[in-house]
Amino acid sequence: MDRDRFRTNLEEAAKAAIEFARNQVTNKLLAQYKFVIAPDGDDAREGLSEEENKRLVTRIKEKDTVFTIEEAVNRLWSRERVPVFIDISVHESRKDFTLIHLLTDGRLRKEDKDLYYTQGPMPPFHVCLRLPPYQDFDSIEKFDVNWHKKPLLLKWKLWLAKMRNKRRIKRMKKNVG
Repeated sequence: MDRDRFRTNLEEAAKAAIEFARNQVTNKLLAQYKFVIAPDGDDAREGLSEEENKRLVTRIKEKDTVFTIEEAVNRLWSRERVPVFIDISVHESRKDFTLIHLLTDGRLRKEDKDLYYTQGPMPPFHVCLRLPPYQDFDSIEKFDVNWHKKPLLLKWKLWLAKMRNKRRIKRMKKNVG
C-alpha cells in the first residue's frame, strides 16, 4: 500500500471513529485528533520477522506517547507495508483534541489481499469503541469515554452493574424454578 493511500485511510478512519463515538458517548469530541499506538501483544513472537519484532519492541516503548497523523504514519507505514490490521477507536476526550487509540498487529504486509478489514473503504482499519466494563453490550445508554481516567467512578459503576446483574440472575432463577 502506498504511503498517501495509507495516510488517507488513516484520516478517514479517524473521522469515522470520532463520528461513531459521538453517538455513544456523553463527551464533546473535537474534530482535531492525535493518536496513541499500541501493539496487540507485549512481547516478541514467533512468526514475526526480525524487523517486525524490532518494531514491536519500539511500539511497546512508545505505548503512551501521543502522535500527530504524520508521526503515526511514519511509525506504521514501512516500505509500502502496513500492519495486517489496525483497530481504531476514540480513547479519550481532551481539552484541545480527541485522542484516538490504534491497536496494531505486529505483522506487516504489502498487498491488500493480505490485510484484514478489506471489505470496508479503509483497509487495514476497523472502527470500534472500547466499552467500559460496567456497560452492557446492548445498552443504548451513553457513557463517558474518559471512564478509564476516573477510578472512583469506575468502581461505583462496576458495583451498580454487579447489583443489576444479581437482580437479573435472581429473576431468571425465579422464572426457571
